Amino acid sequence: MEKGSKARQQTQRRSAESNPRKKTAEAVRQRKQKPFRLQPPVPAGYMTVQQTASYLGVTERSIYRYINEYGLPTVRPAGKGRHLIKRDILEDWLKKYE
Repeated sequence: MEKGSKARQQTQRRSAESNPRKKTAEAVRQRKQKPFRLQPPVPAGYMTVQQTASYLGVTERSIYRYINEYGLPTVRPAGKGRHLIKRDILEDWLKKYE
């Protein structure tokens, strides 16, 4: 009996290791972690989307909607995938929509 149960345990262990659906919680946690990327500092007078959202008291999604649908002017530095919003231009743009 012991031989049969050992063999069964080994096959169960092998099938669990080879089955991609049976991942451990640790493996899932490691996969969800994003690599840390150091962003260059924001120039004076400019704000990121996150800072703008905090400043206006809205969500980041709303800021992206303002950019795409309402024409909020932004600057996108070369090689960087982020929008920078100049504070003076933001104030003028807000006055236009009051």
